Amino acid sequence: MRRSRHARGQLPTRGWLSTPETKIPVGGQEAVREDTRRRWLIPPVVFWAALGMVMAGLGAWVMLRWALADVPHWMPRRPDGVSPGRAAVLWGSFYVFLGATTGCVGWLAWQCVRQRRLLLDAMLCIGYTVSFWLSPIAQYGTRMVHFNVYLPSTTSWGPFIPGWHSELAERQNDSVVAGWTGYPLMIGMIWMVAALMHLLFLRRNPGLSGPRFVLAAFAVTYVVDVIVESAFILLGHYGYVNSMAELAIMPDHWYRFPLYEYLAVALFWVGTPYLVRHYGGAPVFHGSERLPPQLRTPARLLAIIGLVTICTLVSLVSFRAFNLIGTPHPATDLPGYLR
Repeated sequence: MRRSRHARGQLPTRGWLSTPETKIPVGGQEAVREDTRRRWLIPPVVFWAALGMVMAGLGAWVMLRWALADVPHWMPRRPDGVSPGRAAVLWGSFYVFLGATTGCVGWLAWQCVRQRRLLLDAMLCIGYTVSFWLSPIAQYGTRMVHFNVYLPSTTSWGPFIPGWHSELAERQNDSVVAGWTGYPLMIGMIWMVAALMHLLFLRRNPGLSGPRFVLAAFAVTYVVDVIVESAFILLGHYGYVNSMAELAIMPDHWYRFPLYEYLAVALFWVGTPYLVRHYGGAPVFHGSERLPPQLRTPARLLAIIGLVTICTLVSLVSFRAFNLIGTPHPATDLPGYLR
């Protein structure tokens, strides 16, 4: 008689949007791996949770210093170069993106309450939200990204990050919708990747795994990021106006598309968290089953925060590394609302 997937030690799946279980199957080769993990001095979940505590603590310290400092916190809005038509597009998309973030967070909160547990997707959303304090890293040394100054935005807290400096720091801002609320919205990008992976690959080949699965995931993530960021850029929410011209499409214009930035997102910022989600938290959660029951969920949450913040940091640092290797090429047709 054919055994069910539960009997074979596989986890049930309910579609691309369902949150993978965080249980770790045991038996067979997994039991051997578990014996090996027991000999580790520091289980992976403890290592990542420690990183999560450090990164969250640093973020709280930086943001608290910025919030309490005697400096302007809201960037004055400038309507330079904004026609009535452009204003309608900007405000319309502003509320669409804000509504999308609210919808994602609300849906996750409802699912957590309904299932009476903290879902892995909710942990990822929290991890992205915590990592937003790293945003000024992309502006280190050179102002590479210009956010819209017509829509609501805050001043940069980059000067409160130890060792940070940049040109025209007093003119740098962080958009409410493309920066602050854009980070929790990145869980939506993971859902988009999961949906496309299911539609293009997993529906026809559910056994896809190993290097082929990873390459497919990175390729799909690259396409998703191109679609999402193109929408933000073409709508005028921000622009990579001082990026490396050698690896950019339409490098002479403010709406250029830096291909290396999309690659960093595909490999680290979204691609790696997607893989962790697909495998139900492995290998980040390894070792959590040996913790006391009351500590498992906090440890897993901190581990995800550690993973996501490190992926965010690596992505932002890579933006700067490419600009150091190449030649930053400022756009010459910058509209007034992006100056």
